[in-house]
Amino acid sequence: MESEGVSLPLIHKHLVVLWNDMRKGDCCGRFESITDGFYCKTCDIFIHKKCGESSKAIQHPSHPNHTLWLGSRPHNYCDSCGRNVVNLCYRCEICDFDMDLYCTNNPPPEVINISDTHGHKLTLLKEWILFDCSKCGKNGYRFPYKCHECDVAFHVDCVWHPSALDHLTEVNHSYHSSHPLKLLKGDLPDYCDGRCRLCGRTVDRLFYHCSSCNFTLDMGCVLNPPPHSLVNLKAHDHQLTLLQRLDSFTCNACGLKGDRSPYICVQCGFMIHQDCLGLPCVININRHDHRVSRASVLGVVNSVCGVCRKKVDWTYGGYSCQRCPGYVAFEMCY
Repeated sequence: MESEGVSLPLIHKHLVVLWNDMRKGDCCGRFESITDGFYCKTCDIFIHKKCGESSKAIQHPSHPNHTLWLGSRPHNYCDSCGRNVVNLCYRCEICDFDMDLYCTNNPPPEVINISDTHGHKLTLLKEWILFDCSKCGKNGYRFPYKCHECDVAFHVDCVWHPSALDHLTEVNHSYHSSHPLKLLKGDLPDYCDGRCRLCGRTVDRLFYHCSSCNFTLDMGCVLNPPPHSLVNLKAHDHQLTLLQRLDSFTCNACGLKGDRSPYICVQCGFMIHQDCLGLPCVININRHDHRVSRASVLGVVNSVCGVCRKKVDWTYGGYSCQRCPGYVAFEMCY
């Protein structure tokens, strides 16, 4: 079998061989603790067993009204988790609904109860909403988990991890290939800043760490790492590449400072926070009568943000009102 190869015509054009490995799959972009999978020697890519066995069409509980069809939709966003589709996903053309292979195989449950995160049950909403995550403090625009008793919301990745990866004491990660990352529980070492190198979130009681390099990842970025590069984005015309290091920068999209892992454009020097990539093009602000639109350059000199009243650099992006030329707002203030 291994010498002849296995054909996965729906997934990959070459013959693949059975392979035992634990790495991020080139099929869905996620880490899996289950080691069975397939490997293409020609392309040097790894395909998870579940992803490799995907069928042409499925009925899925997350989208019960229509059949979902498998197809190549790179750079689309998964309507379940909000992440970029690596290559293949299931799609409903009628509803413009996409679901990546990982979420198809591991759909988040409708209700969860995780006592170490929140004292009440959390319900998965079936619509995209703007929210501030009560776990990491960052905003989101996707399907969140919500506590209806407290009226708070959470990123799915912040409160639910389907993989058994947290039982592995050591992992090899694509964003830190020099050394394995070891699982730590409880308090961080004194020399750490307590935040994930990739997303900047404060790490929880479970995290992965390299003591040689002082490199820390939270569980969300280990399980679902951000893509190395992005193209066809509304935020920028050129390809963006993740620069995974500690480095002070000013986000060209919102004009605010950052201290780690921005996406950069090698072609023109554009830099952007990860959180600014998926912000909506048009929003409503409670303190203003009209809808405001996202602009790559505000172009309003000597202006202040209509929400926080801080001075705005007109050369950076943000939200502006087309009916009130002097009204602008930081992207992070919506």
